Amino acid sequence: MNKIEIEVSTPEINLEGMTIDHVCKESGCEYVAGFIARHFFEKCPDMRKPLVQQSAANAGWIRKISDGKLLEPSTLWFNYFKKFEEYFDALYPRNSISKQEGIVAKISSILISRFPEIPVKILHYYSRIRIFIRISTLNKQTEARNYKVQEQFYQLSKRPISVEPAAESEPL
Repeated sequence: MNKIEIEVSTPEINLEGMTIDHVCKESGCEYVAGFIARHFFEKCPDMRKPLVQQSAANAGWIRKISDGKLLEPSTLWFNYFKKFEEYFDALYPRNSISKQEGIVAKISSILISRFPEIPVKILHYYSRIRIFIRISTLNKQTEARNYKVQEQFYQLSKRPISVEPAAESEPL
């Protein structure tokens, strides 16, 4: 496993100059980090960005889709979250997941050993959510592929079948 160093002093997200894939990944990470922050808000209020730091200038995607129930993750929490993502992506590369038992426990135990300052419940919850998202994504991709195959089969079945008449045989 690659050794990943943690540094949690990165500045606010600046989406300018990023590719659309990168913007989507950053926004998705912000959404999930905010979802987890909301789940643990009562016990760990520092996972949420302080209200004085929330403004229209740095609101991001979360404010655009929220009906008031999503939280903006704090900079510290979001940076931890991105480090968790690095471990997750190293363990389960893009569009893959292990078929073995205990995949949530595996990523949880790695994160617990690497980030002892983060409560175990938060790391376990992150692992469960992240595995769920990956499985959901893989299921949607499989469904889309199956639909495409079914559509191709349907298109082939609509084609008229040309049958050449059999050559007339001479009577014996």
